[in-house]
Amino acid sequence: MTAPHRITDTTKAGHKVGRYVSERADHYFFAETFDLLARAVRPGGYPVGGWSDPPITLSEELRRRGRSLFH
Repeated sequence: MTAPHRITDTTKAGHKVGRYVSERADHYFFAETFDLLARAVRPGGYPVGGWSDPPITLSEELRRRGRSLFH
């Protein structure tokens, strides 16, 4: 998790640019990053796959409420 280190460079125009530098394997860092992104996109901890019902679509939600997409 500590392989990448953030450094700040200054461009010729004087703008500060942050980037990550890694001299070792950074697989765990990126795995954690992808996990955090996945949780942000799909909150609630429901696994994707056969363990739970898939999320309902907008048209299904409207059908349940007795409405239509095309009024």
